[in-house]
Amino acid sequence: MLIPWAGPHNLKEVTALYKGTCPLTGEELTLPRTRDLERYALQFASQLDLPEPKMVGLLLVSNSRGMKFVLKAFSGKIEGSFHRQGWVPPMLELEESELERTTRVRLAQIKTELQELGRRLDHLNDSPLHKLWTEKEAELRARLKANKLARKRRREAGESAALLDEESRADTREKREFKEARFEALKDQQSGQKKLKARVSKLKRERKELSRTLQKEMHDTFDHKVWSHEPWSLTSLFPSGPPTGTGDCCAPKLLHHANQHALQPIALAEFWHGKATAKRQPGHFYEACKERCQPLLGPLLCRVRKDLPILFEDQHLMAVEKFSGILTVPGHQHWNQDSLLTRLQRGGGRLFTVHRLDLETSGIVLFAKTEAVQSKLHEIFASRRVEKSYQALLSGRPESDEGVLEHPLGPDPMRAGCYRICEDGKPARTAYRVIDKENSRVDFFPHTGRSHQLRVHAAQGLDCPIQGDRLYAKEEPPQGRLLLHARRLVFTHPVTGELMDLVSEVPF
Repeated sequence: MLIPWAGPHNLKEVTALYKGTCPLTGEELTLPRTRDLERYALQFASQLDLPEPKMVGLLLVSNSRGMKFVLKAFSGKIEGSFHRQGWVPPMLELEESELERTTRVRLAQIKTELQELGRRLDHLNDSPLHKLWTEKEAELRARLKANKLARKRRREAGESAALLDEESRADTREKREFKEARFEALKDQQSGQKKLKARVSKLKRERKELSRTLQKEMHDTFDHKVWSHEPWSLTSLFPSGPPTGTGDCCAPKLLHHANQHALQPIALAEFWHGKATAKRQPGHFYEACKERCQPLLGPLLCRVRKDLPILFEDQHLMAVEKFSGILTVPGHQHWNQDSLLTRLQRGGGRLFTVHRLDLETSGIVLFAKTEAVQSKLHEIFASRRVEKSYQALLSGRPESDEGVLEHPLGPDPMRAGCYRICEDGKPARTAYRVIDKENSRVDFFPHTGRSHQLRVHAAQGLDCPIQGDRLYAKEEPPQGRLLLHARRLVFTHPVTGELMDLVSEVPF
């Protein structure tokens, strides 16, 4: 399934970008289509023999040793099957459930009955009696229309209005009498049609409800098996409901397979192979489809970027580099249980929380491996015997290049989960220093650890919100991630007494 990549690959020659949005942070994530991969794809297509026209995708990946390979996928099915030797499998293999089995049987029965009802309705509409009255109606309509036009010309010529009005009323009476006669003649037939149409409507409602229930079960299974530890679901990604075929496109299949096998995506190319259609030309490259594919790219690109670099680890504690968009510890809802803590504990022993970073903040997070070490680290943090340094990009330029912000913070009564500067709040102290005036890059040194302290001090103390801050931005909510990174942590090791100076590279 892995095709070795021979030769170099130039990431600078980008011809297009496949884009997705992280559902947690709003950050736009991209995967390039490159000139080198396009050349490879065209050569690959010239030797490809598929029994039917298909969208084909090639994903260039690298493994943990830096070796490059190509994965290949086709959209949907080929000859009725999702599988073909050497090609990436579907995102999820769904075994037929009891609900699916019984539903499919009932749907087949409904389809057969609807076809029979359709034939019976067609027969009634084609009956000699129905045709006779349809012809009579057409003749009457044509004659009444001609009468109306003639009266208009006569009225313009000055003919008696009273006479013309009487003729108009006569036409109206004739039309009414015709409807009554037609109703009487077709009464029995229309009664039968009404019953048949009522049955059709009932069956269609049942079919819709059965399909909805089956789709929900399939989507729930998809969520459980593919994204059981992610704080999103198909429903959240497709508010109007996932369309049929969601996940069957090339890009989602390739990215999911890469994630499952610890392969890092480098570039992607999707092209049409086979006979041309109204919208597709062989050998042409295309973007991801907007309906079924585009909403999945962000979550899948988020997943392949969610490595957890360990900055330091011994038998007592662990320091990890948190990425933006993941919780430090599990939330209170069933859908936000994914976190640094749960992921780390999934692959090892129990860990104990020492401190936290906001969901959208990246940087250094410390965990203890025993309750005793946790207690000692809590004491170090509480007594402020730890040096913390953050870096941020601000929206605007502070009036002073450095200073100390001492503004008490308390909950914002108008916005749940947010904070504000207020006189009766808890003391909060932050030192800052501008290190790049042109780009408003600032180092923050918090002396206290209040919730949202740096974000509120920047937005309300400096009047310069941190870029990407969806809670405290002055204007419309930004699209990118929060540009705040916990870059340095200095403290004394609670067991060995060693001075720990941990540094994390700022990713922006």
